[in-house]
Amino acid sequence: MANRSPANEPRCTLPLGSLFGVRILIDWSYLVTVLVAQLFALTTRDPMYSLLMFVLYGPVMLITLLLHEMGHVAATKCLGGHVTHIHIWVLGGLTYYGADQKGAGADLLIAIAGPVMNIIQMGFWAGVYFILEDGDFTNFDLPMYLGDITDATPAEFGSILAKRAFQVNMMVLIANTCLPIAHFDGSRIIVDILIMCGLSMRRAAYTLSTLALLVGSGLVTWGLLLLGSYLIGSKANGFVYVLFGLLCVYSGFKLWGLVVDDRLLEDDLFGRPWYSQESNDDVNNIDPERAID
Repeated sequence: MANRSPANEPRCTLPLGSLFGVRILIDWSYLVTVLVAQLFALTTRDPMYSLLMFVLYGPVMLITLLLHEMGHVAATKCLGGHVTHIHIWVLGGLTYYGADQKGAGADLLIAIAGPVMNIIQMGFWAGVYFILEDGDFTNFDLPMYLGDITDATPAEFGSILAKRAFQVNMMVLIANTCLPIAHFDGSRIIVDILIMCGLSMRRAAYTLSTLALLVGSGLVTWGLLLLGSYLIGSKANGFVYVLFGLLCVYSGFKLWGLVVDDRLLEDDLFGRPWYSQESNDDVNNIDPERAID
């Protein structure tokens, strides 16, 4: 398996070893996010809440992202591909692989494999909650308050952790499959389907960029409305909506510009040989390694 040379690997990363022959790199942005979450938890001056946040956004989040990426890795290898390394960063993970896939249909299976791992993890955490709560799901969808964790027993702590871990996996699943952002699985799934339906790369790119601009504009608008709301927790949710909305808009504008300037092959998603082969587009200077979310 040919790996990228160290000079071409993402900078400011911490090697975490390897799993099934695939190198794992942790980006500084992910470590900073975990640190900020922990510092925020410490402001509550509640040791149990701080412990929950450390476990949730530390090992649980890391395992969630790694298993998501390992879904891509397993599917890629099953279809004859070569994986070089996994890069965990603030918005999730990127799996770097060689360009020996078997077309848009195979790429669609690889894209779906990551979200499937999140569904499996959601089932696992729901099972943990089921065991700790003796089969009672009455409070499973209720919000958590600080008082719930302050005097929690070990079993209650485990139940709260399982519920929050379930929500984390659901958030990763929805964001990855529903947002048309570059490197997100949703973009790959949409483009794979469009290419399989016979659209050219240019038309598929125009469709994806238009969708990204529309979804992004909607998210930003909704987020701004929430930021101006007086509902509890709405401001934090509004900030998240605005952030992802801006990412959608940026991704859409960037892709639109590449199409207009006839530089579509410079895009990580569209600059892959099997897209051009199946859509009968001309291919030049394709990077043999691309990153998938």
